[in-house]
Amino acid sequence: RVLVAQGLAAEADMLMLDEPMTGLDVVARDRILRIIREEVDSGRTVMFSTHDMGEAFLADQVVLLAGRLVSVGEPAAALARKNLDIAYMSQLGATGDGSAILDDAHHHDHHHHVLDHHHDHPHH
Repeated sequence: RVLVAQGLAAEADMLMLDEPMTGLDVVARDRILRIIREEVDSGRTVMFSTHDMGEAFLADQVVLLAGRLVSVGEPAAALARKNLDIAYMSQLGATGDGSAILDDAHHHDHHHHVLDHHHDHPHH
């Protein structure tokens, strides 16, 4: 939370956050999400990294990485099953069974909200 506050105090045009919701309780997480929404509404570009598919669906734009760029776009398109297959299967290798991971990640497809987008910058 301190790092988020420091970023907000800088008043730059863009705010980059590295997994800002990791380790937070529900109340603190909701507060951070509300602050991010307020910043976006005020015209600031907000980018954040996450490994949580639910959080990824909160963004207006997603960049999916798996050692390389897999996809960019709106969450439903960027996190489509085919892209998640590429991302997770490349990490699991030929011997792993990623079906449970993919099913859980794809489940979030219908549970998303618009959160952060300004101009044409991709957010994740």
